[in-house]
Amino acid sequence: MSNLSSGAYRPGDTVLHRLDAAIKLICFLLLLVAVLTTDTPAGYTGMLLFTVAAAYLAELDRKRALSGVRQFWWLISLIIISNFVFYAPEETFGAWWVFTPSYPGLYKGVCVALRVAMLLILVNVLSSTTPSLKLTGAFETVLSPLSVLHVPVDRLIAVMELSARLIPAFSQDAELIRRVRKARGANFSAKGFMNKAETAMPLILPVLISSFRRADELTLVMESRGYRAGAGPFAVKKPEPQTADWAALLVCGAVCAMQIIIL
Repeated sequence: MSNLSSGAYRPGDTVLHRLDAAIKLICFLLLLVAVLTTDTPAGYTGMLLFTVAAAYLAELDRKRALSGVRQFWWLISLIIISNFVFYAPEETFGAWWVFTPSYPGLYKGVCVALRVAMLLILVNVLSSTTPSLKLTGAFETVLSPLSVLHVPVDRLIAVMELSARLIPAFSQDAELIRRVRKARGANFSAKGFMNKAETAMPLILPVLISSFRRADELTLVMESRGYRAGAGPFAVKKPEPQTADWAALLVCGAVCAMQIIIL
């Protein structure tokens, strides 16, 4: 359960910490487009170097920067294997039943896995350098144009903020329940999918009950304090972007345009 905090905010005074949260979110979206549109070796090399540079500027060590990749290693492995055995049946070197392994499929799987890994690292950089409250305000700024279409942006932001604040509480509850069951003889170090599922199932119901209880208590507190969407504690004053913010936006925009047009 401790792995859940791998992408939590990490206080610091780096260049990325000082950037405006809304600008960082827009830069992340631009880099997301750049990663998804990358399709050449030069493009993958450039984005990989840019991702490493972002993690370096955020002062994340290798273990912390790759924490998301380690958590989703099974997904990355599944992507590589599925592309290897199914992607290019016409170029297979040894078909068997429904499996058609091929070198183009392996290449495609590695490329997709590399994209997923870079996105996980960039998400880690964003969450590690931006407090949850500022990140929520950034989402509100980016999504504010949707209010013209009568989308309840303020209510969506409130839900996001409450969810972000409750996740650590759920993690603590799950960790506490896990320790109690471990003290009573439960074996959480068992190997094998079925054994792990069997030991994890008793944690689900208590955590769900705790989450419903917390949600009810939070609802009562918000009602008693007269909370209204858009006028509550989520409405914070947003600072004006500085020169460094516009420079970061220009760099990320140039990287995105280069990936789309040139690489």
